[in-house]
Amino acid sequence: MEFLNMNDVLKKLNISKSFLYKLLKNDDSFPKPIKLSNRRNTVFNKDDIEYWMSSKFTQLDLFKHHHGIMV
Repeated sequence: MEFLNMNDVLKKLNISKSFLYKLLKNDDSFPKPIKLSNRRNTVFNKDDIEYWMSSKFTQLDLFKHHHGIMV
């Protein structure tokens, strides 16, 4: 299992820390952070983050298709 620290997640998603906290609070589908006992930092499962990203892109594609939006 590969982990991403918070800064890695922020870069990967291209979001701010405050937006990440909003996702954690308001989006039940967003992966929950993992607190490792031997580390002080909180990490995220890389596969979970990538799966969440792909599901959001799929939802966006469906929205665009339904509304006839071309990019």
